[in-house]
Order: sequence, then structure tokens, then C-alpha cells
Amino acid sequence: MDKLEKEVHRINRLFEKACQYQHANPSAALWQARVSAESICKRIYVDLGLEKSGKPASKQELDSLIQVLAHKAFPDRVCILLRTIQSFGNFGSHDQGDESDRITGEYVEPCLTALSSVVKWYFSEYLQVKESTIREFGNFPATTKESFLNLVPEPSIALNKSKTQSGNLKTGELPEYRVVTMQHLHSIGMSTEFVVKELLKMDYDTLSGLNDQHSGYLEQWIPVVDNNPDGIRIVLTPEDKIVGYWHFVALDSEMFLQAKTGIMFDNEITCQSMRILGFPGDYLLYFVCIAVSMEFRGIKIMRLMFDSFCESLRFLADNGMFVDELCATAFTEAGIAMCKSAKMEYLGRHIDHGEIYCKSLRSLPSPFDVDARLKEIYAMHFGK
Repeated sequence: MDKLEKEVHRINRLFEKACQYQHANPSAALWQARVSAESICKRIYVDLGLEKSGKPASKQELDSLIQVLAHKAFPDRVCILLRTIQSFGNFGSHDQGDESDRITGEYVEPCLTALSSVVKWYFSEYLQVKESTIREFGNFPATTKESFLNLVPEPSIALNKSKTQSGNLKTGELPEYRVVTMQHLHSIGMSTEFVVKELLKMDYDTLSGLNDQHSGYLEQWIPVVDNNPDGIRIVLTPEDKIVGYWHFVALDSEMFLQAKTGIMFDNEITCQSMRILGFPGDYLLYFVCIAVSMEFRGIKIMRLMFDSFCESLRFLADNGMFVDELCATAFTEAGIAMCKSAKMEYLGRHIDHGEIYCKSLRSLPSPFDVDARLKEIYAMHFGK
């Protein structure tokens, strides 16, 4: 095993170890991710001969390594990723009291995703290891070869994971679409502004008759999304292209009544009219949008999005937050069909464009009752 092969194997081992801890011991995953990033930085520090004029690499911590290498080796996007890993690692390395229970597998995912991007940059851009070279490392485990080609930890919800031995999809299968959080998008370098622009473009591409009143505008949605990250999920392709999303906001009772009576426009939704998720209690949810790019529509993508919404309901319920009612404005025939498929009640037409649908979730009726335990939690909370 030559020097390059040993280095790829060493870093990959560290990376895989961090991923293995994600659900078994999330705090350890954060610590291991920091160790992995530090190991990469130390190797580069030594390669650049910086030990001759500075401290030995063994005496350097991640913070000082990032500072020294920021302008010598790392592009800005890698510095941002390393700072993400450092922040998560610092948090996981110290006793957080009651907050320790909040460090879950889902919580550490942005850190591991940032690490995967750093490792991929290190292999492909810094070490300039070719894919063909990785495939020639015959004495490596299969997972090591796959890790170079697909360096993102398994998301909580993914579609069609099965692959051939060569790593390619089997005939007739779809790529691995993933539903991810805003935290994940930030960890791979996508800003809220960029994401919102992409989603607004998708809205206009897929919803006929849309205008600024119904779609809202960029400056309005950025703070709404930033303050409501648990109310949005995005569908990505393996190449990290945004191809779908769902987005809801919890409204105050007055604004929700306006939504139900068809006199509210989406450009009126602001942080002031929202209820911030986090406090235990009952919430009134308004679905801002469910959209999928035309060329990616299909049963499996829709089921993926539905499952992610049900998972979100479970996450909220586990933290003492319950959905009393759900309301949506359907702009297209497909939107109307979707509301009917969800067995929502038709309330009437919007004063300008679209149809209003609503559904009580107090008894967690079909089709949202796929999680038996969630249905029990709702029944205990609402007394039914």
C-alpha cells in the first residue's frame, strides 16, 4: 500500500467512524468529526512546511489550523465547512446539561454532511485522487471505494438505495433523491437567499396563474424561512439539485382564519404573523406550497415527501407540539387533486385565485395515521 493509498484509507476510516456513531452515540459522532477534520488540516499543515516556521502540527488545534490555512490552502467554501464542524464539535465535547438530550442523530447530520464535503474536497481537489485510482485499491473494503464516490452520510429519508457492485443504479431505478433540512443545505454551502430564489423559480415554473401576491417575494421569505427551519424540507438529486419541496408555517389564529376564508395572500405572511415552533402547545398550520419540478414528478417522489411530513409531525409531537388544523390553497388541478387525496375538506374559493382546503388533525385521521405510535400520542393529547 503506497503513501497516497494509505492516506485515503486513513481519512476514510476516520470519516466512516464518525458516521457509524451518528445514531448510536451522536455526541461521539461530533467529537469524531472534529478529530477527522483536524487530521486533514494537520496533514496539509505539514505538507506546506509550516512546522518549520510555526508550532508542530501535533500542538495545533482545529481553530488555529483553520486560521493558518485559510489563505494558504482552503477555498472559502471549505473554511465555512470546517467552521461548521468545529462549532458542532465544540458543542458535543462539553456537558450541555438538559440540552444533551437534544443531541440526536438528526441533529448531528449537518456536521457529518459538512465533514463529507471536506473529505471529498481533500481527496478530489487537494490530493487529486482520481475515481479510477480508488477503484484500483483492491484490498480496500467495498465501503471505502463507495465512500469516495458517494461521500454523504445516509440521510434519514432516501429513495432507491439499491445499487449494483459498480456503484451505478440498476436498470429501471431512479437516482437516490433525498429530503433534507435547511441546516443540511447551509452545511453544503447553500445560503437561505439562494434556496428561496430556487424555490420561487420552481413555484412560477409549476404553478399557473401565480403572481407576487400569491408567491410572496424574496425579502419576505428569507426571514420567515430562517425563523421557521422545521417547517420546510427540500428534495435533492444526487448532484444536490433542488427538485422539490414542501413548506408550512404556523399562523396566529387571526391570520389562519383569513387563510380559511380565502382572503389571505401569501405575501402577507411574515415573522410577526407566525407562531414560532418550539413552545409546547397546539398549532394551526398553513401549507405555503408543495412543489416538484415537472420532470421529476412521480409516485415515489410524492411518497418521499409525504413520509417526510409525517416524520415532521412525529418530531413535533415528541417535543410537545401538535397540529390542530391544516389549511392549504390549491392553485392548480394537480393541487386540488392533492388536497382531495389527503382527504381535506373543500371550504370555498379564494377571493383572487385558487381553492381553499382544510383538515382537522386532532384525531390524526387518514392518510396521516401511518405512524401508529403518533396516532396514540395525538389521541392522548386531544383526549380522543
